[in-house]
Amino acid sequence: MDVPLISKADETRLVAVVPVRGLRGGKTRLSDLFDEDERAGLTRAMLRRVLIALRDSGIVDRVAVVSPDPSVAAAFPTPADTIELVRQPEGQSGLNQALLI
Repeated sequence: MDVPLISKADETRLVAVVPVRGLRGGKTRLSDLFDEDERAGLTRAMLRRVLIALRDSGIVDRVAVVSPDPSVAAAFPTPADTIELVRQPEGQSGLNQALLI
């Protein structure tokens, strides 16, 4: 990503940051009820609802989804012109590292 996540032009704009570990491997507390594919579908659906709510809020100007998993972009609603994927750097733990680039 060549442009910083939050630039000088964003000083008066609201940017929502949504951290997502990934679509797979999450929601493990529900593993007695759902298999991994179903839990991934649930994670995708929940992310999509959050992104739609933020996009349609009328308050948030931009949404940055921070994740090491590029497949989370499949959950982005259309139009997604105000939503962007910010990749967490490979080999670096913690979502905060992606915000530093």
